[in-house]
Amino acid sequence: MKMKIKKSHVSLGLLVLIVSLSVVGVLHQSYKPQIKSETPKTSAGEIAIVTPENKTYTEPDSGYYPATYGFENDKNGFHPLGWDIIEGGGCSIEVMESLDGHQKVLQLSDGSTSNSVAYKSIDNLPYGTVEIWVRTSDASKELQVRFLNDATFIFQFQIQDNKFQYWDVSHQDIGVNASSDEWYHIKVDFESTGGNYSGLSQWKWQIYINNVLYGDYNYTANLIVNRLQLNTGSLESGYNIYFDAFGYTSDPGYTIGDNLDEGLLISYDNTTALDWQGYSLDGEMNRTILGNTTIPMPADGLHTIQMFGNDSIGTMYESNLRHFTVNTAPPEITINSPTTSQTIDTTAPSYDISITGLYDSIWYTLDDSITNITANSLTGTIDQSAWSALSDGIVTITFFANNSAGMEGSAQVMLIKDSSEEPSTPPPGIPGYNVIALVGVCCIVTLIIVKKKSGRIKS
Repeated sequence: MKMKIKKSHVSLGLLVLIVSLSVVGVLHQSYKPQIKSETPKTSAGEIAIVTPENKTYTEPDSGYYPATYGFENDKNGFHPLGWDIIEGGGCSIEVMESLDGHQKVLQLSDGSTSNSVAYKSIDNLPYGTVEIWVRTSDASKELQVRFLNDATFIFQFQIQDNKFQYWDVSHQDIGVNASSDEWYHIKVDFESTGGNYSGLSQWKWQIYINNVLYGDYNYTANLIVNRLQLNTGSLESGYNIYFDAFGYTSDPGYTIGDNLDEGLLISYDNTTALDWQGYSLDGEMNRTILGNTTIPMPADGLHTIQMFGNDSIGTMYESNLRHFTVNTAPPEITINSPTTSQTIDTTAPSYDISITGLYDSIWYTLDDSITNITANSLTGTIDQSAWSALSDGIVTITFFANNSAGMEGSAQVMLIKDSSEEPSTPPPGIPGYNVIALVGVCCIVTLIIVKKKSGRIKS
């Protein structure tokens, strides 16, 4: 009886063990561990480059100026992203498609005795430079660009009464007239320290209007700049003011002077929300951007660009590599030989030229009368029949080169042709004879003659 009970206990324990293992097995089969990848993954196709296109650029993109804020990424008819906006009654602020040679422009409209105000907080700038393009539909009314520390006014320039002005207790004329419906490039340098930035003493600023320097002027409040404000006048109405291509020194992607000239538009489509965006030109380190942007025109030659971005959970996305070519300058020709005023006889001169930049074909003319003679390489000889057809005197040789964009470069050299000039190479020897052997034979003949003569004397 005891043995049976003991046996029953063993059988029951075994049964429990088997059932437990079965349950664990079933649970194990249905369990899928959630593994979090610490390394961002890459996914092509989420970002598609629109511009630059896969082509040759012979000039910049018209109306696009490199800047920290060029408004290329903003929608027409909407407020600019990242700017604080105050619209008084009858006033409005929006991004426009284009205006007189500038694409994607910020417009502040003033339709009442209230005003339109757009301001942007920037990094604390104890010293530095701000550049911006400005324009007004009515230069007799107020356009203000103010530099602030939070809400505290530091200094400003403005257009009013058809003049450029600054504030020092009251409005002061800078000494430059302002016109309606004209774009002006503005550069402002300022210094809040004793570092003598741009030659300025502490608490001083200066302004360049279309590259002409004015100032220096005093700060109204001795504080560090951390805000830029754009606004219409509060006592005037019925006009618009415009701004484009705002850039400043603390932006690592902006170099002072970038917005003076048009550049190359970078635009792209993406199918997912991105927390960060950037691009790499020619494989260099990524540069952070806010969205579509304009960069300075790359140097002539072949280039690549690629876009990158990541989302809120760290997934990294990249575009395909885009190839394009820049060819904005004509070929530059240097004539190494012949040299100016060199005298050449009836034998056509050889030439040696070098060319900087891309080119497709080379040709030359002689005195503008014999034209379009093809040159097959950078070195060679001027066509002999063409040279022979020229009269003695000064001869002008002009070399030309063009590229696929149709741009043409040239250089010329002036020579003196003189048919009476001795040939520059010695006359050829007697055909078919070895000169050294001939001299040896002559010497032998001379010895024989001498011996014969000597024999006659003896007899």
